[in-house]
Amino acid sequence: MYATAPEASVQRSKFHWMFGLAFVAGLYLLFADVGPHKSSSMLYNALWDFGHVVWTAVVVALALRLPQIRRFGANRLWLLTPVAAFIFAGVVELIQAKIGRSPSWGDVFADVAGALMGLMLVMPAEGVRHRFFVVLRCLLAIAAFLYTCLPVAKAVNISLHQSAEFPVLADFETPRDRQRWTGRVIKLTREQASHGEQALYIELRKQDVFPGASFIEFPRDWTGYSKLALSVYAEKDMHVAIRLDDGFYLDMPTDKFEDRVNIRLQAKKGWNHYTLDFDEWTMTKSGRRLDVADVRNFFIFTTHDYGAKWMIVDNIRLEM
Repeated sequence: MYATAPEASVQRSKFHWMFGLAFVAGLYLLFADVGPHKSSSMLYNALWDFGHVVWTAVVVALALRLPQIRRFGANRLWLLTPVAAFIFAGVVELIQAKIGRSPSWGDVFADVAGALMGLMLVMPAEGVRHRFFVVLRCLLAIAAFLYTCLPVAKAVNISLHQSAEFPVLADFETPRDRQRWTGRVIKLTREQASHGEQALYIELRKQDVFPGASFIEFPRDWTGYSKLALSVYAEKDMHVAIRLDDGFYLDMPTDKFEDRVNIRLQAKKGWNHYTLDFDEWTMTKSGRRLDVADVRNFFIFTTHDYGAKWMIVDNIRLEM
């Protein structure tokens, strides 16, 4: 049953409003100071980035319902829409770079993938006579969509792994443990391990002010535990430091050194095994206790005073 002229007009008006609201809402999220920050979890970051796909797919699907857009023809839209998404996303990323945000080619590809999904959902077969081209269109859109799903799948896998291992934070027995750390040169090694078969090798480079590595993905809630334990293999006698930041510190408007936790450890050449009691080291210089229910940053490092070129870390865990 066909809609009458007044009904069709109301429907077009509805799509105009929906398109406008979706577009404006997306622009707000693109430029507003919202979303992930440097201590956000990998899963949150991945889901936020995946939002580019969802938003672009919704905007394109709504736009394709508008007569002003459909008059271009399906074949032309299948060509022009991904190009327009690429240009739009590129301009947005350039603007974000100018205002202190981090541009990403991944976001550009996600917008193109979203555009292809919007096209597939609304007009998969319009403008073509042969089924082969319909299948080709759909395969292209699905392939791009699945590629954008990979970071989310990886983050879910790592999140499930760390939850299953807890209260062990990292024992470096699988590649997933390496993926949860960042540093200039870090890798899994079998040459030295205090527990299991592998440990994390950290190269200490001269160009770094504080050479070391950051543990970026770990369970944040340490309540119910009273000790942090780990093993460090030192190339030579040296000091090793651990910096821990909680949510309160990271949400402060200014970086106050006296309000973060820095643990200084003496390491002899070879393996050193530490068990650190929360009561002894969770107090900051300002007199505030580290919030063990919201630990967000874990950075292990040293200085150049000792001339060490590397160290190895293993079996980081919480104990009762």
